[in-house]
Amino acid sequence: MKQLKSISLRNFKFFYGEEANDSNTINLEGKNLLVYGENGSGKSSVYWAFYTILQSYLKNDNSEITKYFTAETPPKPSNLKNRYASNDTKSGIDLVFIDESENEITKTVSDTEINTKGGNNEIEKIHTISDFLNYKYISKFYDFRNSQNADLFDLFEKELLMFIDFGEEVYHFQSGINQGKFANKWWEYISSEYINLPKWTSNNKKVHFLKKETKNYINQFEDFKKKLSNYLLTISESANKYLKEKFHENLTFSIELEEDYTFNHDLVEKSNQGKLDSPKINLSVEFNSDKIDDNKKNISRPHTFLNEAKLTAIFLSLRLAMLKKRPKFENFTKLLIIDDLLISLDMSNREIVLDILLDEFNDYQTLFFTHDINLFNFVKNKLKQNKVESSWKIKEMYSHHCAEDKFEKPLIIDSDYSDEEKAKKYFDKKDYTTCSLYLRKSFEKVIREKLPIETIKTADDKFITLNNLWKKFIERANLLGSPVPKSTIDHFEQSKLLILNPQAHYSELSAPVYKYELDNAFTILDKIKQIHLTFKKVILMKDCQIKFTHPKEKYWCEYRLIQDFITENNKITTYPDCKTIKWEYNGQKNTIPSSGKQFTQDQVDKFSKNKLDSFQDQLKSDTVLNVDRETFLTNTLTVDGGYTLKELLKGVKFN
Repeated sequence: MKQLKSISLRNFKFFYGEEANDSNTINLEGKNLLVYGENGSGKSSVYWAFYTILQSYLKNDNSEITKYFTAETPPKPSNLKNRYASNDTKSGIDLVFIDESENEITKTVSDTEINTKGGNNEIEKIHTISDFLNYKYISKFYDFRNSQNADLFDLFEKELLMFIDFGEEVYHFQSGINQGKFANKWWEYISSEYINLPKWTSNNKKVHFLKKETKNYINQFEDFKKKLSNYLLTISESANKYLKEKFHENLTFSIELEEDYTFNHDLVEKSNQGKLDSPKINLSVEFNSDKIDDNKKNISRPHTFLNEAKLTAIFLSLRLAMLKKRPKFENFTKLLIIDDLLISLDMSNREIVLDILLDEFNDYQTLFFTHDINLFNFVKNKLKQNKVESSWKIKEMYSHHCAEDKFEKPLIIDSDYSDEEKAKKYFDKKDYTTCSLYLRKSFEKVIREKLPIETIKTADDKFITLNNLWKKFIERANLLGSPVPKSTIDHFEQSKLLILNPQAHYSELSAPVYKYELDNAFTILDKIKQIHLTFKKVILMKDCQIKFTHPKEKYWCEYRLIQDFITENNKITTYPDCKTIKWEYNGQKNTIPSSGKQFTQDQVDKFSKNKLDSFQDQLKSDTVLNVDRETFLTNTLTVDGGYTLKELLKGVKFN
């Protein structure tokens, strides 16, 4: 199957550059993509680039595509060419796909080239089996006045009919030309060709209903209604299953084509009946509670009654059900492009949607964009929990000011870069202001890691400033007999760079000085990293007893430490030796849950010692208990003090 390798935005919207380069290209290498983009970084430009190129095949006139890229002075409102790009430079969007044999196929829309239309159209097939999920679509789902019914036809017409396969072509009533088999093609034909139906006379503009062409057209009109109604009924059943089983909502919703929608037999030009009315797709909701009277269960205008979370759950259930019903094309890329879809959901519903996407739609190449750093980190952690992060590219996007060009451009970096690596990236791009921010974070991280946890926070549990960290670092180094070299101290304190020396003045920081000072800061950072300070902290003392209690199963186990549990430089270098005291499963003493094997207390007393993490591994390998490290730390308490291991190890790093 072909997979998307990269997308390049050449002089398109926020992205600059006539040729594809590392500042206007996102490389996926056939993997899924998770992107955090701060506001103004160009994240939405990428989303709309996908939208523009994948829907380009729908445009009959090429000028409807080239208008986005053509040089114009002044530019028209529809023009999306980067405003800093000169008129003699090219603009476009490139998608590069790669197959199993690593053959590349490039699809382009630009001011000079369009290869996304005609023939055995790959872009059409990719678009048909792909989907766009955007938070703006959610608002359209319930953006109605209180006095209005929730009519979804406008949403379906603009965003969804193109994905509904009727399984049967519709042919022009007069020419017999095939118009297509997807619902949008049926509706485009139905809603535009009625004006060409035969009339009674040149003076009488009423449609001639006795003509064969008119009868054929009306049959097609009725067939469209029937096919759409059947689809809505089928998809409602699947969507309500998601709503009940995944989102756990005690609701049932229906989307139905208005029953009395008929072709207007008095269709006359230049009268109130001169235009074919659009059908209505009405959304209604019903409570499933026995505690509500039957005559009160129905909600005909759910947007006036339900909260945003419930309406969003209904929308997502519908879209996921529709995605399941997409047509299948072998060997074509299925893209699922998501832009800030989950920002209106609470954490539990975010997890529900992510679980569905990762479990049921893992055959899609998913591209997930968000400007919410908390949501970004949540998704990253979810990928790690599911052990699928290796199949994802995780990137961050920022706006950076280019000193050479004197305007802002996107900066795309791998998310697993350290703060120091990010600082070097910005330094290379000559964005010295942003570089300095990441350098400061690098200094804080390096120095904090070399100090005991109790020395790096204030009484109200806030981290102390870099300048105070630096002073404590010098004091600690002197105390441990590994003083910081005087040259490094002088270098730090003489710096004119604000991130190191708060007494420096902004007026001193001209661009050449800034570059020189940042260069020096990288040198200072390297010298600090080479200074090794050792400090140890006793977490639990020898002979301390701890007890693990399973959060779901009726299982507990007690252990005794036979050596101190010590951390070094806020890291666990080795786990303490422990002995099993006793355990219990379902009321049976010293019984292994997975096998049912039971030991006497004398046998348990003779068990050999083992490392604490090895006991956790044993609990994880047991098919009944399946205890991961987080569960073990959270549910293991000291017998005397009542502290969990998670609380005692707060701030400590694990190997």
